[in-house]
Amino acid sequence: MNQECYGCTDNNIHPSIKLLSIIIISSFIGQTGWSGIFLTLFLLLPFYSTHWEYYKSAINMLLRIKWLLVSIIILYLFLLPTEAIQHHSFTDLYAVFPVLYRVSILCVIIFSVNLLLKTTDKNQIISGVALLIYPLTKMGVDLDSFLVRTYLTIDFVGKLNTELRNRKNNRKTILPFILSWLENSVHNKTDKIIIERLRRPDLLQWFIPILLCFCYIFLLYHN
Repeated sequence: MNQECYGCTDNNIHPSIKLLSIIIISSFIGQTGWSGIFLTLFLLLPFYSTHWEYYKSAINMLLRIKWLLVSIIILYLFLLPTEAIQHHSFTDLYAVFPVLYRVSILCVIIFSVNLLLKTTDKNQIISGVALLIYPLTKMGVDLDSFLVRTYLTIDFVGKLNTELRNRKNNRKTILPFILSWLENSVHNKTDKIIIERLRRPDLLQWFIPILLCFCYIFLLYHN
């Protein structure tokens, strides 16, 4: 692999703060009901309202998992209790709202992750991960091994996504591409990955995940 240096821009929110915020959103949104979904959408709205390309990118991500969403809806309705079927039609709000809630959670998470990917490049994500898990090295976690695996995963997903877009009508060629990538990753030991340790986030930026936690915990106990 080529040598790369991982840093972050000075004017943006620190990559580790973005990653931590995504983790908090993903952890709480499924437990806070519709209030948590509306809160998250309210927080995302300013970013998407000023950058139309973010919205289009998020819609493209949802279209890629459209069959997963359809499967969730069908499976949920199929497993609906018999009592609900006897007393309510499938078009009733009782039957529709719960499945819409589960699908909405997934959609909001997709929109949140999409915002991270559109505002943070691969280098910054790796650097943010390095900073977040650095304290775990005191417990024996191999930071270098973890970051190399993270880099390879992100690198593979990015290249595979590009390859799929370039070969929409010829999916059979994807397997040779995957095998070629794996071979290069295993046998190419001459290059190095250089990860630059980031400066810590400004003190004020830590209030972003802290406030997020307080908001979701408030909703959790008042739902």
